[in-house]
Amino acid sequence: MYNTFKNMIAFETKTVGVQSLQQVLADPKTFEAYDIEGDADSFENFYQFVFALRLHGILAETDMVEFSQRVNSMTNSSKNAEDMLVRLRLLYNRVRQARVTTELVEIISGATAADDAAKSQ
Repeated sequence: MYNTFKNMIAFETKTVGVQSLQQVLADPKTFEAYDIEGDADSFENFYQFVFALRLHGILAETDMVEFSQRVNSMTNSSKNAEDMLVRLRLLYNRVRQARVTTELVEIISGATAADDAAKSQ
């Protein structure tokens, strides 16, 4: 079983059957398209070569799926961080504005109280 790349968001899991060398040699149609010269080791070498190619393809495909999922994950993380930064910046500005407003109210109240005190004297 291995994963195959479908697109940057999705992948498919596939199952591939592997026949043993004895099963391959038992089927006479396996090599009928080829003119093979040599001894019995030639069939075994050819089988091992095809098996290695298939295994390499499976590993490359699995690696591609992992890489695409990592890229997708990092893209989502970056978007979430940007959204969080916007929300925190908005919260910071609201808190800062509330403090400025509170200080202005205190200054104006103090000035009004001082003005009232000066008028009453």
